[in-house]
Amino acid sequence: DRLRGGNWTDIWADEFASFKKKEAWKNIRLALRKGKCRCIVTSTPKVTDEVKQLVARAVKEPEKVRLVRGSSRENSAHLAEEFWSVISDLEGTKFGRQEIEGELIEDLEGALWRSKTIQRWAANKPLPPLVRRAVALDPADSLKDTADEFGIIVGGRDKAGNGYITADKSGKLRPEHWSRRALDLVSDGGVIILEANHGAENLKHTLRNALRPGENLPLIHVVRASTNKKTRAIPAVAVYEKLKIWHVGYLSQLEDEMTGWIPGESTWSPNRMDALVWLILYLFPNVLATQVTGRRTLPEEFA
Repeated sequence: DRLRGGNWTDIWADEFASFKKKEAWKNIRLALRKGKCRCIVTSTPKVTDEVKQLVARAVKEPEKVRLVRGSSRENSAHLAEEFWSVISDLEGTKFGRQEIEGELIEDLEGALWRSKTIQRWAANKPLPPLVRRAVALDPADSLKDTADEFGIIVGGRDKAGNGYITADKSGKLRPEHWSRRALDLVSDGGVIILEANHGAENLKHTLRNALRPGENLPLIHVVRASTNKKTRAIPAVAVYEKLKIWHVGYLSQLEDEMTGWIPGESTWSPNRMDALVWLILYLFPNVLATQVTGRRTLPEEFA
């Protein structure tokens, strides 16, 4: 609201797509009223209504709105080497195309998740105390080189009812590798989530074989897939729609699966997404109850 009383000629709106209040953009425009006014807007091109409107205006009214695109590579001389080492894992991903190449990437029609429901928590920002923690596993169907990845997603929930996805450690892993990785990731008081459909007892046996001397097997929570992937995912999507979930740092490959897998069309298996769904349903048991009863409304906890 403090922007409302301005009387400016030039305004620079940086990280425009991350403005939390839409009124800020309206008030900025109202404050541009002195002389020959100009507004420079710079931002990562996240898909918001305001960004899409500006891009559309640039096409229809190029004399009024000039669109300039750029890649982080063009600024490489002024960026630290550490920056490039951090974002190297983003190369070729949807998130990387947005963050590095400056592409405006629309959500795919039919995908379950929308990009704007994925909130980001800075990796160096301390998390609140977590009252429920878990490592969710979605095994690959075989050990062949052509097999899908083994999904391993880590997260927790705080006392206020917010969820945090803290790590995606999925990959093409042999039994001795995924089991040790899962044991290393589970924290005190946390659980490991296994899917019964993939042979929970065999998975438990693999975990026991990976224990070090003096190490105890963590609590195991066994789930069973009695519905298809889309039906299982709907309650988890609803929690995201209520902006209850934060992704800690960059989880680009997981987010690509979330926003890129289309039920009934995609021919690949979203193992990271599947593990995420099991994790959300464990962290928010009331949502699981909603799924079981077949209702599509959120319980009061998320209303």
